[in-house]
Amino acid sequence: MTASFVEVTVAPHPALPAGFCGRWKQAGAATEVTEVYYAPDEGPDGLFLVQAVGSDGRRRAALQVAVEDSAAGLSLLVLGGDFGLRLWRQGGPEWAEPYLLLAEEP
Repeated sequence: MTASFVEVTVAPHPALPAGFCGRWKQAGAATEVTEVYYAPDEGPDGLFLVQAVGSDGRRRAALQVAVEDSAAGLSLLVLGGDFGLRLWRQGGPEWAEPYLLLAEEP
């Protein structure tokens, strides 16, 4: 049986000048997601709205998929479009991430 992999490629752009490229072993089916529980480097953790952004600026629902991660075990990979993800809280500032790797929900 052949293993399936999820590849995340984010093109460099002003919000993420370095871009990103990574690959994980897929452990489940991808589903759409509009909110994630996230602990940012700055500010309190909690529920954040999330969207995928394409290189044309169009937004759509992000995807989440269970993956195997050598450092964290089974995790949830949240991925977006060519320009990655945008996260924000209601009424708060927005920022870009190339992807999120979150602990799998209990």
